[in-house]
Amino acid sequence: MELQTKPRPPRNYLGAAIFSLIFFWPLGIPSLVNALRVDKYWLAGYHEEAKIASRRARRWANSVLIFYLVLFGIVWFYINS
Repeated sequence: MELQTKPRPPRNYLGAAIFSLIFFWPLGIPSLVNALRVDKYWLAGYHEEAKIASRRARRWANSVLIFYLVLFGIVWFYINS
């Protein structure tokens, strides 16, 4: 007898989306919107759309991190020059 396992839903990155919303809201809003779509799409049976929304949420949240790293580098360079 073969057991079939259900596919696992993709991560929604909601924590990262909230973090990005707090620290830089223009990039945090798309991250939060896509993070909230992941579970909704998965439960509705739209698995591919849920995976796409998960990737987009991660990408937007990472863009806030990159923005702050670049900003920190510019400020650090300006202070030390």
